[in-house]
Parts: sequence; C-alpha cells; structure tokens
Amino acid sequence: SKHDVNCLWNKVKPPVDYFSRYLDIYNHMTTNSKFHRTTWGRREMARIVIVFDFEWWATKHNFHSVKNLLMTAPSDPELRFMKAANKVSYVHSGNGGDLHRIDNKAVKNDFFDFVLYSQTMEHLYDPFLCVANIRDKLKRGGLVFTSMPTHNRQHSTPFHFFQYSPLAAVTIFVKTGFEIVDVGYYGSWDYEEHLFRTLKWPAPEATNPLYGPMIKKGRVPSNPEKSGLEVNSDRSDHVW
Repeated sequence: SKHDVNCLWNKVKPPVDYFSRYLDIYNHMTTNSKFHRTTWGRREMARIVIVFDFEWWATKHNFHSVKNLLMTAPSDPELRFMKAANKVSYVHSGNGGDLHRIDNKAVKNDFFDFVLYSQTMEHLYDPFLCVANIRDKLKRGGLVFTSMPTHNRQHSTPFHFFQYSPLAAVTIFVKTGFEIVDVGYYGSWDYEEHLFRTLKWPAPEATNPLYGPMIKKGRVPSNPEKSGLEVNSDRSDHVW
C-alpha cells in the first residue's frame, strides 16, 4: 500500500547531517591506519564511503567484537574494523558457497551474531530467497551488513542480475523478516560519468582531480565540498 511504501521510505532517508559526514572522509582516510593499509584505500570510491560508514556503525551498534561471524569474502576491507572469536567463511565457488542453497552442515542455523556479505546482491538471481536464508543463520538480535550498487557496469557476467535503489534494498530485507537498523548511500556525478565512460570503477582521484596527489602527500583538500562527494539524498550509486 501507499502507507507501507511511505513507511519504508522513512527508513531509507537518512537525516540531513548524515551527508555532512562525508565531507570529513579525506581527513579520516589519511589518519585511519587500519583503512590506509588496505588496497581498497586506493581503489574504488564508493567502497571507501561504505567502509567509512561501517566503521562508524561498528561503534554505534557495538559490533567491533562478536562471537560468531559468517562472511562470504575474507578479503572484505570491513573485516579490519571488527573481531570475532569464531569466523566461518562461506565463499562462492564451483563447489559451493551458493547463498540460494546454504549448506546447513557447514553453516548452522540460529548460530551467528553477525553476517557480512558485500557487493553480492547484484549477482543473486533470487535475492529474496538468499536474504531469507541468511536470516535463518542469525541468532535472534543478530546483525547483517551488506552493500550493493544502484548504478554499475555489468560484471561477472552472466551472473549479474539486478541493481538496487535504496528503497528496493530495504524492501527485500523487510519482506524477509529483518528490522532496518541503518541505511547509507553514496552518489556522485563524477563517479557516474567516469564509470559509464570508461567502464571501470572510479578510484578516488577520478572523483576529484586533486584528490589523488594530495592524499599521497598526506594532505587533504582545502575545499572538501568540491570533492565530488555530493551532499544530496536524491543521488545514489551504492546503498548499504
């Protein structure tokens, strides 16, 4: 119903001050050694913002340290910002790791405190089924973090099925029994122009010509508002 859609939309729209935090991302990247040491710190601009939010939410929702963690990619940069007593990798390969049919012997039901799977939703032919399967693996009160593109070039074809608006992403999780705790997203005209012109994921310097050299020298832009990070809730290239 229209009422239901409006309720979901209210969950999607972050407060205005959420976007102002982006303006500090440059200083954050140069001073945060955990992130600075990752190769992601030089790779893809949207993923940088995603990790920036992940670190903030880890403190806000107290998941820097958990008991049981399920992850689909041990190389995910978000893992630098949390610890787990027990880590279980469920990596997609020719021999398994399919979220559509999770192996119950390898991955227990009602067991995990946290599930991390990033940049995966676009490759799932039945995202509702996969998210429901992930829900079954979580303890009551457990958390899941994921990120996905709103605009992207096709990759890992033929296994690239969908792009997601923020509202679509929230709808999938609500319909499969989740409560939405936080929503973040990033959008930039520079990002989109570079992505579709070159068919390559934009590195930080692609969203601002001054950004790359200044970060390498350990300085931040004097005018971060002109950085290519838009303080705009109507533009979205990635959602998490």
